[in-house]
Amino acid sequence: MSAPAEEQAILDRDRLLLVGLVEADVAALDALLDADFVAVHITGQEQTRDDWLQQIASGRMAYHQVERVSAHVEVHGDSAVLVTRNQVLATIWGARGRWPLESTSTYARRDGTWLLRRSTATMF
Repeated sequence: MSAPAEEQAILDRDRLLLVGLVEADVAALDALLDADFVAVHITGQEQTRDDWLQQIASGRMAYHQVERVSAHVEVHGDSAVLVTRNQVLATIWGARGRWPLESTSTYARRDGTWLLRRSTATMF
């Protein structure tokens, strides 16, 4: 694939992630994540893949709406970094709010498929 096609592939995976979050589709999310995926929340708390998916499945972490503000992706061989800014409406552990989140997400290509390895969220 060309560089623009690889970048688009990452953006497409990210769109699937956002749809999976809003729909609480744990199976779809699971298919997008690397086995050692880690989510780092705005509080700095790190959460394993299995714990994050369980929290979404239980409804303790519910993503109601995500509006994309910007996205920038850089691909370097079999790794990529995606930086997005989104307005996120969510209920996280009982606290409902709208947060302006910047996420730095690292992807790795495994057997031809881009998988999300780590996502670190901050506010912008």
